[in-house]
Amino acid sequence: MNQNDVPTTSNQGEKKPYYTQKKPWLITRFGEAFLDALVFALLAYLLFYIGQLTLYEPFGHNEAERQVFSTLRESHLYAERENGFLIERNTEEGYNKALTPEQNYETNVLYYYTNIDYAISKNRIPDYFALKDASGYFVKIQEGTYDLPKGSTPEQIESWVIAHYKRADVPEAAIKTWCENRYLDAVYIIEHSVIYTANINRIAFVDYFILLIAEVVAWGVYYVLLPLVLPKKKTLFKLVFRMAVVDKETDGTPKNWQMLIRALVLLIFCVVAPTTWYFFNGLGLGYLALIFPGIEIIVMGVTRANTSVHDIASGTYVISTQKQPSDILEEERKAK
Repeated sequence: MNQNDVPTTSNQGEKKPYYTQKKPWLITRFGEAFLDALVFALLAYLLFYIGQLTLYEPFGHNEAERQVFSTLRESHLYAERENGFLIERNTEEGYNKALTPEQNYETNVLYYYTNIDYAISKNRIPDYFALKDASGYFVKIQEGTYDLPKGSTPEQIESWVIAHYKRADVPEAAIKTWCENRYLDAVYIIEHSVIYTANINRIAFVDYFILLIAEVVAWGVYYVLLPLVLPKKKTLFKLVFRMAVVDKETDGTPKNWQMLIRALVLLIFCVVAPTTWYFFNGLGLGYLALIFPGIEIIVMGVTRANTSVHDIASGTYVISTQKQPSDILEEERKAK
């Protein structure tokens, strides 16, 4: 067997160190990704709005919202704006400066404790007046029990308090702070009641699922179906910026399964994970939802070929299809 009969194996299984195609500038990659995400977000919001109009009522969202507002309005713990929305009385807009702190807070707290069944079951009135006696801000005028008649009107409650207590010689600000703290105690009770929390959770879950459905559908339309229509499986702004996704092994058009994995991983990192984190962790830790898309951005920024997590998982990377000056000169040379 002569030398020519031996197959060449030097390039078989060779790994491309940094891939062979020209890479897009990182800022261009970020810009394209941001603009594509913006279009996706607008489409998702439109679908979410349609979902609100069509699915809120059958899923019980509107009824739960009505019960929440009814619970808050009946408690007397919230001030009502002209547009019908409720606001806590301890806010600047909710506090009526024409009234005393007792009229803003105490009368409404005692109304809640004597008129609402859930609050009555907590029997907080003795504790309320015990704290009032211990504060030193009030002087008891007459002895007696602390049991206000159930179903007392705000006027009757105010008259009862005036007949039993007067202010001590302390600053107005101290009285206001004490009354506000007792008010916040009452707000805590109502916002942790079984009926209130059940309705709030129902509202949140309906919002979560409708938003997630809207995002997934928008994602499928923009990142899966649209590339099947546009040339060379591009999104809208990859077409505008002259960029393309290629198979890192062949530098050719990626297979359908690669594009599907790419879109699926991106969906999890940039939509499902942050949306789920935000809804289940609330406003306090909601900002940590940015960690998930942040991982995508960081990986894209530090890798040599600007590949992100979804690129690595699918075995793809992004190239620039825009002609460089060297390419133009080479074509002119060959044309001659």
